[in-house]
Amino acid sequence: MTKVKDSIIASTMAKPEPTKPALSLKRKTFGLCLACSAWVGLLPWVFLESQRSDFGLFDLSIQAITGLLLIIPLASWLCSVLITGSIRTDLFALTQIAKSFSEGQYSHRFKSTGVAEIDQLSKSLNDMATLVDERDRYIRRTAYKDQLTGLHNRAYLIFTLRERISHAKEPLSLATWSIDNLENINEVLGYDFADQVLKTAAKKAQRIAKNSLVSARLEGNVFSILLPRSIFDRISKTIDLRRLLIGELKISGHFLDLECHAGIAHFPEHGENPESLLRRAEIARQIAKKTHNPMVVFEEAFEQRSTKRLALIGELKKAIVQNEFELYLQPKMSVRSGKVTQAEVLIRWRHPERGMIQPNAFIPLAEQTGLIKNITLWLFEQVYAITPDFNSGNVQLSVNISALDLEDNTLLKWVERKHKYQPQIAGNITIEVTESSTMRDPDQACELLQGFANMGFKIAIDDFGSGYSSLAYLKRFPVTELKIDRSLVQGIDIDSDARVILQSTIEMGHVMGLLVTAEGVETDAEYQLIHELGADFLQGYWLSKPLPMQTFKEAYLFEPYDHTTQPA
Repeated sequence: MTKVKDSIIASTMAKPEPTKPALSLKRKTFGLCLACSAWVGLLPWVFLESQRSDFGLFDLSIQAITGLLLIIPLASWLCSVLITGSIRTDLFALTQIAKSFSEGQYSHRFKSTGVAEIDQLSKSLNDMATLVDERDRYIRRTAYKDQLTGLHNRAYLIFTLRERISHAKEPLSLATWSIDNLENINEVLGYDFADQVLKTAAKKAQRIAKNSLVSARLEGNVFSILLPRSIFDRISKTIDLRRLLIGELKISGHFLDLECHAGIAHFPEHGENPESLLRRAEIARQIAKKTHNPMVVFEEAFEQRSTKRLALIGELKKAIVQNEFELYLQPKMSVRSGKVTQAEVLIRWRHPERGMIQPNAFIPLAEQTGLIKNITLWLFEQVYAITPDFNSGNVQLSVNISALDLEDNTLLKWVERKHKYQPQIAGNITIEVTESSTMRDPDQACELLQGFANMGFKIAIDDFGSGYSSLAYLKRFPVTELKIDRSLVQGIDIDSDARVILQSTIEMGHVMGLLVTAEGVETDAEYQLIHELGADFLQGYWLSKPLPMQTFKEAYLFEPYDHTTQPA
């Protein structure tokens, strides 16, 4: 913007091109009046000449006076007409140009008139128009551009869509795609490297879709391209469009496989305004991501599903208030003793009309809307209420908290208030956090978990081995237990490499002084290997599925389960 101003100031300070000298309005008026005075000055001459005629002196005087009285008003009127006419045209032209400026048309300029006062006014208007035009161009450039990638932004995409749709020149195709593993790249390689990924992906999009009407970055990791349908049909039949979504990038010596998914919406069949097209392309993209399909074209059924999802969000808010949730517990068995001494507390939603709703149907919605914090508080309230009974039955409980719970201290403050009145509860509860959630903001997570540990809670890292956590950070966390993700457990009886990895993970956990739980154990063979490799606890369908709280109590609470005497 400084460069724009400097160029304008320089142009206004430059010497004007040589022109004929301008007359001031005063001099021009003086000249006209002088001409009229000269005309009136002829009257004495007429009077003298009339004396030589045959008329009498009295008659001649009357004639002279009468002529003078007639000529002076005529001369005045003529002078006013000449003065007014000389500036009216110029002022009207200035008015028209000023009106065009107010309408956003800055290309018109006022030419020199030869009248100094008017030329000065027109020069000021011309300079103002130049400044406003340059500023307007600058604002348009910045308002419609993404500063990181150089692509257009959402505002420009909507503007172009609206223009194209209003003229209805041709069918259009809108593709919205995202880099879905960008968060992992952030965690491992840092934000600067992730920015380089976005810039490289933008250049790739411009190169592959070079005939697109618009290539835009909508937000974060989401991009969009707008194409005429004919071009879209042509490149979608080749590998060109899929090259946006599948492929390897080399950046600063690193080779990265990007996980991308795209949603497609067509004009006019999928929407007749920009908002509808964008929304439906986004719905299709979300479906592609969930189904692990590189590219999905919008269908009407998707929107019905989306409508149900929105309805479910509204009902989820009511469920928290109306206490529609139920506690389920999944037992954890000590590998050495064969007895169930722990249980993980889980949540289920018994909808009054839809029946039982599983966590994978509503927990993601709760996380996306922030309602997960309310659900976590409800869960802790219930756990505090039931812990005395389970403790008397020699069963300790564990409870999960989400990534959002680690990003503020609302939960910690709530627990601290509870802890003042029931300090004995903390020692019988293990707080589980996923590996990936701790890596979103390790410093914040470490501080928050330390607060729980100071009250006596045990801390477990859940789903260990499924993310990209740093062992250096894990050493900083007040962790007491590693729960190995089921992806490292399943198939260890038939895959020797998987067995080596699992064994190394168990040994690493023990070296760090941690208890180790193997999750997802489902077969006798997997149980035998877990036992041989020295894990401390196991959890999975081999032992038991999650059970309603009352069922769990009847099975395990007062008579701890022994796998040697009781079938799985």
